[in-house]
Amino acid sequence: VSEAVAAAGRATAAGAAVGLAAGEVSTGGDWWAGPALDAAEALAARAGAGRALATAIVPKLAPGTGARWASVGVTDAGALGQVEVVELAGHEAPATVPFAVVTTSR
Repeated sequence: VSEAVAAAGRATAAGAAVGLAAGEVSTGGDWWAGPALDAAEALAARAGAGRALATAIVPKLAPGTGARWASVGVTDAGALGQVEVVELAGHEAPATVPFAVVTTSR
């Protein structure tokens, strides 16, 4: 999630409209689908050029990114329905971005 927030900061600086949502996705080779992708697409469509909108859970999942968020309120996020939305209000990349590596053995 931290990398997605950093990428959103770069993309909005270049004038892109960005939507961020966290949740389950499915993949089948060269395609991805799921409610999180539907929500991100809906938020990007609402954002407009140079803005990033995210579901309110995104900042909680990436607290050490240097991102500043502003509340937008409740809005429709596609497949997720009505959700609390925040806007990326600024991004100052920290010296290091914290991350976690999770491994499993079978």
